[in-house]
Amino acid sequence: MAVNTFDLWAEQRGILPFKPLQTGQVLLVNEPCFLPYECASCRLPERKDIAIGAQVIIAKSLEQGHNPLVQITDGALLYLNNQVYTGQFNLTSPELRLIYNGFGWQVPNFSATDTQNAARSGIANFTASGSFTVPAGVSEIVVDAKAADGGGGGGAYAAAYPSQPYAQSGTNGGSGAKVKGATIAVSAGDIIPITIGAHGGGGSAYGYWASSGGNFSFVRHGMDGGDAGITQVGELIRIEGGKRGRGGQGALDVPPSPIATGKAGTVLVNNTNGTAQDGEDGGGGKGGGAAQHRGGNAQSYSGSTGAAGYVSIQWEVNA
Repeated sequence: MAVNTFDLWAEQRGILPFKPLQTGQVLLVNEPCFLPYECASCRLPERKDIAIGAQVIIAKSLEQGHNPLVQITDGALLYLNNQVYTGQFNLTSPELRLIYNGFGWQVPNFSATDTQNAARSGIANFTASGSFTVPAGVSEIVVDAKAADGGGGGGAYAAAYPSQPYAQSGTNGGSGAKVKGATIAVSAGDIIPITIGAHGGGGSAYGYWASSGGNFSFVRHGMDGGDAGITQVGELIRIEGGKRGRGGQGALDVPPSPIATGKAGTVLVNNTNGTAQDGEDGGGGKGGGAAQHRGGNAQSYSGSTGAAGYVSIQWEVNA
């Protein structure tokens, strides 16, 4: 069990006792907190509730692939690994100790000079919906936004003896629209809501694995993929995700009609000077392969999930 592994690891390093947290819980001040495998996220305390020098100590399960999300509250900055974070970050190290320096969070070996230099610029990457609070001293941000892709359709399956089977592969989903290099005037303390639309799921195939021999006829169509959602940056940028790929069709003796690929997402709103670009038809999740079985082994495959959308915000403090 991951917790037992952690117990031994934590005891050897002298960080026990610790307080196990549940998903979404606020980290405790000056008390070690443990994020078990079931805990997907936690939150740093709000600055109004803590004093300069307050610490949070976070340890996570050593279970493979457990990188919980740590949410940075009320517009605070986080200085970690020579980067500045705002909004959220994923905890990848087994243990992390952070100190509140009066306006943000830093690791203990992050000097005051480092903090001042780091605070002059930063980047915030959003792969889930949230909000961006403009840091002090910032009057302009640069935004890149990309909507998610549609999912590919599943492949069809057709088997027949002695007739001729026909089966189509699923088509690709469309790719999402994007806006790049949008320079936006802001004021310190502005809160900009960020919406990240979901990516489209891949359509299921029948997935049948046929063996050779026998008199039979058998047809199954693939399922359509999923449409991707809309990604939005405040009222400034609104971009559409790619549309679903279609599931392949199966038939006997007469080939089915061609099926269309998923349509591209379009730029719905761009109230910025950024470069707007619609997606591409068929540029998203890949369609699954078909299976045409007549006397041998064959299997159809599901379509792939479309790529996720994102918003990236860069800033620099005024000289």
